[in-house]
Amino acid sequence: MVYIEIIHFIVLIEKRSENSFKM
Repeated sequence: MVYIEIIHFIVLIEKRSENSFKM
């Protein structure tokens, strides 16, 4: 479903934000 893809995309963005914030 589309919702699953959107959630997966949001999770990837959050992980990138966390990595950038840690660095």
